[in-house]
Amino acid sequence: MAESYNVIPVIRTLNIFPDPLDLYRKLRSDKPGFILESAKGGLYSYVGFGSMDELIVKGDAGRNPLTALREFLARPRFYSHPDLENFPGGPVGFFSYDLVRSIERLPAIAADRLSLPLIHLVVPEYFVEVNHQTFSCRIVVMAQLTGGAVDQVYSTANKLLDQVEEKVRHVVAQQGRGKDYPDVATEPEVEQSAKAGNRVASTTVEAHTTEAEFAEKVTRAIEYIYAGDIFQVNLSVRFSDHFQNETLELYQVLRKINPAPYMAFLDFHDYAVVSSSPELLLKLQRGELSTRPIAGTRKRGKDEVEDREKVEELIGNEKERAEHLMLVDLERNDLGRVCQYGTVQVDEFMSIEKYSHVIHIVSNVRGRLAEGKDVIDAIASLFPGGTITGAPKVRSMEIIEELEPERRDIYTGSIGWLGYNGDAELNIAIRTILLKDGRAYIQAGAGIVADSVPAFEYKESLRKAEAMFKALRELKGG
Repeated sequence: MAESYNVIPVIRTLNIFPDPLDLYRKLRSDKPGFILESAKGGLYSYVGFGSMDELIVKGDAGRNPLTALREFLARPRFYSHPDLENFPGGPVGFFSYDLVRSIERLPAIAADRLSLPLIHLVVPEYFVEVNHQTFSCRIVVMAQLTGGAVDQVYSTANKLLDQVEEKVRHVVAQQGRGKDYPDVATEPEVEQSAKAGNRVASTTVEAHTTEAEFAEKVTRAIEYIYAGDIFQVNLSVRFSDHFQNETLELYQVLRKINPAPYMAFLDFHDYAVVSSSPELLLKLQRGELSTRPIAGTRKRGKDEVEDREKVEELIGNEKERAEHLMLVDLERNDLGRVCQYGTVQVDEFMSIEKYSHVIHIVSNVRGRLAEGKDVIDAIASLFPGGTITGAPKVRSMEIIEELEPERRDIYTGSIGWLGYNGDAELNIAIRTILLKDGRAYIQAGAGIVADSVPAFEYKESLRKAEAMFKALRELKGG
């Protein structure tokens, strides 16, 4: 095996069930770290540390970022262990929304104020896979067979396994048997919409676009719709606030307030990312490619009765149904460019998902990746998601560039993992907070259509951001 591969996962399975957040606290060091976590209902969560390899691509790098990514993924001769059925090992991190400038030719109008990389990926030295179904975990150490005796490499890997196992067992002993995971379908966090905006204003949060300015941008977008340029566009508002707290504590609070299927915490030291995203950009597993678009939102009701009324109104709203269908068709088209002919299908249509502050309409689109295509082709075709840009996608992104004053950076980009075996799972980075240079950056948007009301769309953006505002307030004791 050592002659054929230079990176081999060394695995130890434990029949214990650690909480990923507690585990991260116990294992954290001065090295980059991450949590990729599913709330209850998901199958796996991951906690990892170290930097066996790293890819940082900036906008001025002078090379195509996706070419750099393909070369990066091809570096190791990786043994894909059959016991690792989901994430086999590979880079973890994010793709900035502005990576799209390497995929489509867009104007450069919006200000680049945060100077984030287009791609930042780290290959962990080790990670722990937590299985929510079997209530067990696996410790996975990446053994690099690039120098030294094979026996010595395996001995070093097993020493690290011993060290990590000791800490995992300590976490489980401390947390007790009653530890439970947050559930995606939470009870509603009741927020009176009239008060929500007041509470935002009463903190130190700065809106980078005022309500009046946003209304003007929505009006301009509607003019583009009536002119026939687009059918729909997603416009967003950025907010920021002073932040001097512990980054992991913010993840803990947001995780409690707004548990979601694609949560993430990335600590790259110069900055951190906290995400509770409900939306999947792509999942590629053994050649099956899927995306899970969200389009259609209502505020949670104050109780189950009002919740049911909100669901009935949302699912029966002709405008919402038409918009959702349009975006599902867009995703079918995006998958069709990289999937085998005739394999693309909608296998779940207009389901309802409930989160702490909002209700969403969700569908699932899947297909079989065409021969000769790979994960890079899938990213190039699907990125960024149509639900957070608009339709037609390219013209919508041109209008976003014109109307939004700042580059989106990580907002509506993607966070997740790329497996060395060619698989991948990437979310859409919404409900996501960037922590950089002593500030917390929050962004949220609304889908603009022909009959949108500008004042309502600003409130829609506030509603989508409310869980993040609440997490900041709670952490600060406000």
